[in-house]
Formats: sequence, C-alpha cells, structure tokens
Amino acid sequence: MLENGTLWLNLNQIAELFKKSKSTISEHIKNILDEGELSLDSVVRNFRTTASDTYIPKYM
Repeated sequence: MLENGTLWLNLNQIAELFKKSKSTISEHIKNILDEGELSLDSVVRNFRTTASDTYIPKYM
C-alpha cells in the first residue's frame, strides 16, 4: 500500500520482496527496533482486517 509516498508492507510481503524467510525478516526488524535505529511508532501501522481475526502489523 502506498500512502503519502510511503510504502507499507506486511511481514509476508517484505519476505517475498527480499526472497528471505519470515523469521529472518522478523529477526532483522527486531534488531533494528532493539538498537533504536527506528522507533516502533514510526514504522508500524495497524490496519483493520475484516477477512481474518489475525493481527498483521505493517512495516515501513
């Protein structure tokens, strides 16, 4: 999803884009957040999903 010039992707989309496993992407995102390179508030947005009860965060 493109919003105000920012591309928002979920974990599956990022993994597919970089041809890496979801666990690898999760590990890198966790490290970036743990090291303070980015704050959670600036890179995560919650979207309402009506087709599933599963929470899927989107990352910038």
